[in-house]
Amino acid sequence: MTRFIRQGSPALLALLLLAFAALTPAAAQGQLEEEKTRLEQLSLSLDTVEREFANTTPSSERLSFLEELLSEVKSDAQEVAETASQRLEPLNRQREALGEAPPQEEGQSESKEIASERSALNERVSEIKGVQQQAGVVIARSDQLLRRLNDFANQQTAERILLRGKSLLEPGNWQEALLQTAGLASDLAARPAAWWGNANPTKVGWAPYFWALGSGLLAFVLSWLLRRWLLRRYGRDPEVEEPSYARRVLAAAVLGLSQGLVRALAVLAFFFVLKRTGLITADIEPIAEGIVIAVVFALVVAQMARAALAPSAPQWGIVPLDRQTTQQLGRLTVLFAFVLASLIGIAFAAEIWTYEGQAFASLFALVSNSIAAVFLLRFLGSWLWRKHHNEQDGESENAVQQAGEEAEEAEGPEPLAFPWQLARLALCLMVLAIPATALLGYANLSHYIAGGLIFSAIAICAAAMTWAVFDEVVGNIFGGDGRSGHLRRRLSLPDSANALVFWLKLIAAIALACGTLLLLMLIWGVPQTTLTLWVGEFLDGVRIGEFTISPGDIFVAILVLVVALFVTRLLRRLLTERVLPRTRLDPGVRFSISAAASYAGVALAILLSISALGLDLSNLAIIAGALSVGIGFGLQNVVNNFVSGILLLIERPIKVGDWVIVGAYEGTVRRISVRSTEIETFDRSEVIVPNSDLISSPVVNWTHKTRTARLKVPVGVAYGSDTKQVHDILLGLAKEHEKVASYPEPYVLFRGFGDSSLDFELRVYVQDVDYFLSVPSDLYFAIDAAFREAKIEIPFPQRDLHIKDQPQSDKEAPTETPDAQEGTPPSKSAKDVPEGDAS
Repeated sequence: MTRFIRQGSPALLALLLLAFAALTPAAAQGQLEEEKTRLEQLSLSLDTVEREFANTTPSSERLSFLEELLSEVKSDAQEVAETASQRLEPLNRQREALGEAPPQEEGQSESKEIASERSALNERVSEIKGVQQQAGVVIARSDQLLRRLNDFANQQTAERILLRGKSLLEPGNWQEALLQTAGLASDLAARPAAWWGNANPTKVGWAPYFWALGSGLLAFVLSWLLRRWLLRRYGRDPEVEEPSYARRVLAAAVLGLSQGLVRALAVLAFFFVLKRTGLITADIEPIAEGIVIAVVFALVVAQMARAALAPSAPQWGIVPLDRQTTQQLGRLTVLFAFVLASLIGIAFAAEIWTYEGQAFASLFALVSNSIAAVFLLRFLGSWLWRKHHNEQDGESENAVQQAGEEAEEAEGPEPLAFPWQLARLALCLMVLAIPATALLGYANLSHYIAGGLIFSAIAICAAAMTWAVFDEVVGNIFGGDGRSGHLRRRLSLPDSANALVFWLKLIAAIALACGTLLLLMLIWGVPQTTLTLWVGEFLDGVRIGEFTISPGDIFVAILVLVVALFVTRLLRRLLTERVLPRTRLDPGVRFSISAAASYAGVALAILLSISALGLDLSNLAIIAGALSVGIGFGLQNVVNNFVSGILLLIERPIKVGDWVIVGAYEGTVRRISVRSTEIETFDRSEVIVPNSDLISSPVVNWTHKTRTARLKVPVGVAYGSDTKQVHDILLGLAKEHEKVASYPEPYVLFRGFGDSSLDFELRVYVQDVDYFLSVPSDLYFAIDAAFREAKIEIPFPQRDLHIKDQPQSDKEAPTETPDAQEGTPPSKSAKDVPEGDAS
């Protein structure tokens, strides 16, 4: 067939093209029908869910299933709607190409082919829009049902938490609780014997035991080797007395992972091997799960706390506390971890949730949560504990501290003291409510408050540790030297890179805060459906007219802008350092090419970010047209300053904080806007300079590339002075000054023979231009003292007055004076000097 077509058969080729053109709409129509059928099935699923909501109240398990079903229905409908939108785009472009049909009243007509094509396009567009609208209805119904499901979940959560069992304030319930406790204890004690009867090697054989023993030994040996390797390579070094914070964070993380998590993983692996071999039967499984959960929880929490506090090696701690407090807090945390792990293990072994509403549930909640409340009060350091501690201890330090606190209370609390006292009081009341609610029979509420406080504290501490690690890593990468500053040097960032560090930390702080907030909501019982709805509504944004403000789109736009600018910077660096130097172009041309590429990259980055934000790029053409009209009506200066301001902000020849000289004005740049630049003079006056003047006029920038400056100190000495000695004195004084840079080295120039002196010039360099006036002043003081000591004269300009004698015939003979009698020429007054004779 291919050979036949190549040899030339126009008729066959045309026939094939017509067949393809005929099959394409047919295939699209078939796919459209499939999507309609798919939407009808989704609608039937929604009808089923609505009937179930109307007839019964779903259980918790059923709610989870319905949530997954509604999420899948919504996702499928969104997929259909997105496909329909993609199909509409080429059809709309074809309709735009055909244009509008000519009005019939004007007597215009068009060909039947164009009219038929327009009619077919309109029909297909209507069908696709119908599918899109049907998908929108399914999405709206899904959202409505998800909200109803969320209401059911919230109602069930509230009912479960507020369920009241038997109050222990009634004496009869105590007897029932103790009897249930005794029965449960005997049942738990009998289970191991029953298990051994079923799992006896004489019945099941020794093979499962050998497999379990071998796998357990392998898991613990591997964990021991991994833990030893981690500690040896990244652990604490006892010889290091003052490790850096980054080193301490790394050592704490490695120690906590190796001592806690690695061991916990080995225990879990051994447990799963036992289940796989069948040695853990159904009757012993709750007890085994309770033991494993207790061991894992105790290992992870206790070892992580010890690694962070480092009570035995305070120099390796990452929490800013003194040694005594660290040791006390470390012991308390470890004890609390083991006690809490034991209570959790007992709860899983006894399957406490099966006793919901009974007296035993209230008793267990009272005992276990009261123990947890005691530890929580100790951690909070409530005012009751501190008062009791001060009364029992009686140390002078505590007495002084208490007196200081009383004085502060008399003067009034600090701005942050009052909110913190309220928060601590609220937490103390919540802790005290734990045993109180259990005593009243609200066992679930007691567990809810205790678990929420404990796991919230763990989540907040984990977030704080994560932030500390991130802050240290970012500081080392962008502010460190050596290998840690590799990324900063590769990107040609300034030594401080404060702006980039600020934005990175801001984004990380927002992300960490949002993640921690979601985790706290889950801890405090907010249903996952509610969080999904909230997050979805937040990401969908707020619709204002035809424009939707979506945080997700804003984040994507910012991400696109940052990535595009990053790529632009890398490309300019590549052009500047790799590509253009290998050409024979003039350095000025090379710089122009790299700058143009940078400007084009920035413009493209802005356009991409605008497109990612969802804005219509056609609006830019309207803005450009309006701007061109404005230029034509006399806005040339405004636009000139606007464009100049953009160039200043992008190219940054002048930036905030620079010391500049613009014409007759000298000062520091305080603000750069798109129209003008504010310069603060050293007299504290503000000068507003149009941006066009900064672009078109010469500007002296003392701090453009560096703050290093060269200073000139002119000095003149009397004729006859030892020039070598003068040179050595000047150079020595410059080298002795602490603000004078050693590189480039200072030097002395013999500038020439002046009218009254031998002219020298001392030239020095300072690392900071702020010393522009203070360093020369210090050097002048030192030079004056040194020259006085060395008997070197600093001359001043001298003027000699020469008087010419006039002939005796022009005036009367002078009267003889004693000077004339002694042979000395007679002196004359200033009025006898002819004009122009004085020199």
